[in-house]
Amino acid sequence: MTYLSKVNHICEHCGGLHSVYKSELKRGRGVYCCNDCRSHHSHDKSFKVMCEMCGAIFSTHLGRTTCSIECDEAKKSGKPTLFGKNFK
Repeated sequence: MTYLSKVNHICEHCGGLHSVYKSELKRGRGVYCCNDCRSHHSHDKSFKVMCEMCGAIFSTHLGRTTCSIECDEAKKSGKPTLFGKNFK
């Protein structure tokens, strides 16, 4: 069965060679050689964002919209944001 065959693949973080099942690559998995490479690569993709509550600039790779717990709680309570919108 060909779907159970492994192929050599280059790690997208370190460039190391590892073997992975073809079916995993088709699903978008198996692109990193180990958990360390996967976690380092995801942290490398952070970007700067402006907090929608106070306007502070902060870095995130998770897609957060507030810079702190205080701003997040204010957003959840419906306090007007820096941009004049209420979020409930």
